[in-house]
Amino acid sequence: MTPDQEQETLRQILARMATPTPAPFTRASGPEIPPPDFELLAQLAQFILYAALGIAILVVAAAAIGALARRARRSQPAPVSSPARPEIQIEEATRHAEAGDMRTAMRHLYLAALAVLDERGVLRFDPALTNREIARAVRPRPELEGALMPVIDIYDPVWYGHKTISTEQFEGFKLDIQNTLRLSESALVAAQELPA
Repeated sequence: MTPDQEQETLRQILARMATPTPAPFTRASGPEIPPPDFELLAQLAQFILYAALGIAILVVAAAAIGALARRARRSQPAPVSSPARPEIQIEEATRHAEAGDMRTAMRHLYLAALAVLDERGVLRFDPALTNREIARAVRPRPELEGALMPVIDIYDPVWYGHKTISTEQFEGFKLDIQNTLRLSESALVAAQELPA
């Protein structure tokens, strides 16, 4: 074999060994997936955002309304049997004291004292007033204000602060109430004795 023939044979061998060129890519047959609609996706995202904001606003509003309702319930004064009838308050105070509920007994006794002071014209009973405002109402009578302040100083932390009160403390509270009422009575008598 001649060198030209050898070269030709080698080319033929190499040509058979050469990798065939791949056929162009063709898609497998099946359902066609349409391209995404970005406008629809944007509208969907906007809807989800607005829905989440709406839910968040409703949750915050419900929490705020609940907090306001709880605050309103707490700030409402406890139901009073009859502020104008101290004898009913005294009966309730006695009943609760005998049952061992000194806190509620103290409340009824305090309300009875306020009703008596109202009847005597010493102050105007108004459940909307705070106890400090009630004390300021009797300020023109310093001895009466001086007697009423220890009553309020015991009453406020027990009633509004839910502190416990012992039987001995309750008895001291009753003495302070009696002292206040005695002073209001002597002020009433002195006012009636003044010439018109």
